[in-house]
Amino acid sequence: MRRDFFEIVEHARGLLFNVKVKTNGVMIRQKEARRMRELGVEQVQLSVYSHRPEVHDAITKLPGSLKRTVEAVSFLKSQGLKVAIANVLMTANLFDNAGVIALAKELGVSYTLDPTITPRIDGDTSILALRAPGSELRQVFRNPDLVGNVEEFCAPPPAPDEDVMEGYPCSAGHTACYISPYGDVFPCVQFPLPSGNVRQQKFLDIWRDSRQLKEVRSIRAKDLSTCPSCAHIGTCSRCPGLAYMEGLPQDRHPVCEHAAKGANWPPTPASPNPLAIPC
Repeated sequence: MRRDFFEIVEHARGLLFNVKVKTNGVMIRQKEARRMRELGVEQVQLSVYSHRPEVHDAITKLPGSLKRTVEAVSFLKSQGLKVAIANVLMTANLFDNAGVIALAKELGVSYTLDPTITPRIDGDTSILALRAPGSELRQVFRNPDLVGNVEEFCAPPPAPDEDVMEGYPCSAGHTACYISPYGDVFPCVQFPLPSGNVRQQKFLDIWRDSRQLKEVRSIRAKDLSTCPSCAHIGTCSRCPGLAYMEGLPQDRHPVCEHAAKGANWPPTPASPNPLAIPC
């Protein structure tokens, strides 16, 4: 754990940031948990790749890691913190999500699923071989425990209108951005397009005048090369960062058929299919 972790969290909370922490939980004891609770940390998220130790531990490459993670989840919940289990879906654990959902229910914590496998930040795409195939995801996303009402979740989206075509394909660079520990400004944490540095310029000047951010903001849904002809354009939350990382800045990104682009997962059962899941 960073020695200045709580100093950073306290400053962020003082600025009214909503703070969520992703961790393996190993370094959090009663003192740290109490301080996180006092500071109003919204959620603590821990990754569980499988309910089976042989699968989870093989992915983390740390024997006994599932046991330690489950213990950390139980401890953090007992300390009054909101805890979520994050399940990244890939070829190695493709059909273990039901077991992880059951584990989350048993522990009394929330559950999120994300089948997005992205290139490394240095551009290495070899990790993409771990992506779950779209044909298999169809079965995964027909699980009522995951999506609620399957029929409603998989209902065809409404036809896109002019407002949809003139809309922004993503909020990156519009209402949010990412600042690295080194001061570099990017449209999003998943969109590594250098747009300025707060150690060299004021953030407000970068936000208003960055050529790169202006270019990102100029793109409308209608400008994309493939997406305008897709019936899901109005409900799909396309990720321009993934498209950029894979050399397709104004195209659909290669995992769009996997429909794994969303931050607010899972959707409410009453909502239409907002991620364009290939049902």
